[in-house]
Amino acid sequence: MPGSVERTRIRRVLVAAAPFLFALVIRVRGIDRHFWLLGDQIRDWGIALRPFHELPLVGPATHVGGYTIGPAYYWIMWAVRVIVGPWFDNLPHAGGIGQAVIESAADALLLIALWRRTESVWIALAAALVIVTSSFDVALSAIDWTPPIASALGKAAVALVLIGWHRASALRSGVVAALAWSALQVYTGVVFVTAGVFVALLAEPLVRREWRTARRAAPP
Repeated sequence: MPGSVERTRIRRVLVAAAPFLFALVIRVRGIDRHFWLLGDQIRDWGIALRPFHELPLVGPATHVGGYTIGPAYYWIMWAVRVIVGPWFDNLPHAGGIGQAVIESAADALLLIALWRRTESVWIALAAALVIVTSSFDVALSAIDWTPPIASALGKAAVALVLIGWHRASALRSGVVAALAWSALQVYTGVVFVTAGVFVALLAEPLVRREWRTARRAAPP
């Protein structure tokens, strides 16, 4: 039985690797020649090039005025610049490549979650293919911008809820909540995804009347 479980896990990882590589390739293909270096991208990559202690404590400016509610986007892009940037001379398209890696990893995680939840690899693969090849997603994947990062964080949080990963400990529940909250910090348009994740985290302990667990899962 343990051997069978291990083989199942290995098979899921191998199946998830194919969509990850496919998604990564279509997102970064030609990015060094076709990167959209617009005003927002120049500003945000310039900020990511700063030392960490000089990063702003708010997110990027929004098109309706003001700023997104937290610094998660700049922290992520700073980490991308530190890890990926040196491989590409710290040029701005390095941010797009790092962003594509994050997105593709989230898609692979969501595929595994859907596979476990539906017990059908074909349904999971079909859903992953639709998500990865959606025109809006592909169009935004080749630029440094907030919606793709927020989408990746939201998908990761939803995937972890679907597989019940958060149930093992308060720390895991906190990680899922942090992912959902960070997604909202990056882009306020994912507010419904974030709300859905927090409702999912709260619903189970509330039904069981585990008040302490419910308080831990409540948003800050």
